[in-house]
Amino acid sequence: MPSRKRNEHSLLFIVLSAAVLTVAFCIPFLLRSDLGLEHDTFFHLSRIEGLAQALAHHDFFPALYPMKNNDYGYASPLFYCDVLLYLPAFLYLKGLSLVRAYKLTVILMTFFACVTMLKGTLRITKKRSSALLGAAAYLFANYHISDVYVRSALGETAALIFLPLLVESLYRILEEKDTRASFALCSALCGLLLSHNLSFLLGCLLSVLLVITYLPFLKKEQFAALCYAAAFAFLLTAFFSLPLIEQLLSQPFIVSYYANSDLSVYSMPLWKFFANQTVFGLGDRLLEPGRAMTVNIGWFLTFFPFVCLFLKKKDHSPFVTRLFLFGLLFLLLPGDWVPWQKLGIFSVLQFPWRLEMVALVLMSYAAAYGADRLFDKKELAAVFLIALLVLEGAYHLYPCTQRSFVLKEEDTYEDIVEGKIVDPYYSAFYKRVELAGGDYLPISSPDFRNRGTSIRDSWGNELPIAYERDYETLSFTLSGESSKTLILPLTYYKGYHVSYDSGSGTVALEITPLDGMVAFYTPGDGNYTVRYGNTLLRNLSLGASAASALLCVVFFLRHKK
Repeated sequence: MPSRKRNEHSLLFIVLSAAVLTVAFCIPFLLRSDLGLEHDTFFHLSRIEGLAQALAHHDFFPALYPMKNNDYGYASPLFYCDVLLYLPAFLYLKGLSLVRAYKLTVILMTFFACVTMLKGTLRITKKRSSALLGAAAYLFANYHISDVYVRSALGETAALIFLPLLVESLYRILEEKDTRASFALCSALCGLLLSHNLSFLLGCLLSVLLVITYLPFLKKEQFAALCYAAAFAFLLTAFFSLPLIEQLLSQPFIVSYYANSDLSVYSMPLWKFFANQTVFGLGDRLLEPGRAMTVNIGWFLTFFPFVCLFLKKKDHSPFVTRLFLFGLLFLLLPGDWVPWQKLGIFSVLQFPWRLEMVALVLMSYAAAYGADRLFDKKELAAVFLIALLVLEGAYHLYPCTQRSFVLKEEDTYEDIVEGKIVDPYYSAFYKRVELAGGDYLPISSPDFRNRGTSIRDSWGNELPIAYERDYETLSFTLSGESSKTLILPLTYYKGYHVSYDSGSGTVALEITPLDGMVAFYTPGDGNYTVRYGNTLLRNLSLGASAASALLCVVFFLRHKK
């Protein structure tokens, strides 16, 4: 069969297979019109709504959402990239319900995650049944089900699109010596960072580990391809990564506190590696079965990849062997036999069981390759195993169809923030339904529950100063007032600007934040305008990313020729 026709048939197989598996995986979404409310569902709904409001105000690249948290504002876009949410935000803005916008997002992410896994395993195994087995195991693994239906971990769900692409790209460069795969590797790294920061760090760690094992065999062209991919990925995502670092260095945030927590609290006792039931619980180590959510990769992916160790010598793949060994490492590392309480340097992970996500990807590749060699021409055996995996997945998905704590399709965002569904704060000092863990609040933030939105003096007393709000701009006029320091009802992030017009010209005033709020010294009577504008670094990095995108297109077109 000609190469072009073979590629077209492979693409058709990938798309149709991914569509079928996605429909099966998303049955809990498709059977019900409502949406189960899980760990971070409210937060991601808030992100979609916030981006939609930004688009409505022609703010096409928002740094913060000024109306969040009782209009104090929350700069989650600076810390948690919203690039992949433009489609649901636009559709929500055009009238699609929030429930459907969220479901569509997850369904599309699931489909593309299945596509990238099918594509990668098909390249390595060259057999469709084995690729389908790997993709089915990937989609219906316990960790993935918990990600989507228990944690509502939208960032990790998106990252699961790009981790298989990362592995495939490294396979092409390191094993096939195909330097053109640097563009795919660049795309994978960019996608990971723009999906989920911690998944990006894990992807980088995996890349470094794999490359190190190939260093003695690397040719100059391969090494250059890896460097090009990393350099372009940095430049293309500089618009997000550099302002993120700038903000983190500007002041302490709550996320900094979480990053110094004891990791052993979330390590995995032995029984957690074999738990095999979907549980709507938490990830603490001391929770007993029935209350602790399932974060392992499932029995099949834990044991079946061992087949790779017993293949005939001629059937061994050096790359897949590496994937299996590293997969086993990532699978076992979250165990409570590792002294996580002494490994504070890795506290940025937050949860050691997050490493299971990398194991999920690597073991899916290893399982697909093992099936390819084990079943050889026994296609029916592979099909039977795929059917068993989907049936087991249905067993794990069934509890997801029985949720009673839900958001109905007719419920609005206002219903969420005004308390119709649940207490908007529920034990937090900020509006938890919008901010989840409040990771990106300044650590010195006040209690927002009863603070009100008045302008205050430096002692915290409310002042009778009327002001106007227009999205991200706050303005007021002082007349007959003495000079003093004012604290505005705006959460401080680097990038706020204050303009003062006394009638003889406009000057910029220095902001000296107090209690995590925007604060500044007023020189006297006049008009004051406060708004969030990009920092110089954000403007420069945006320009660098745009220029790099154009350069990347030029390089790509040259390579195609």
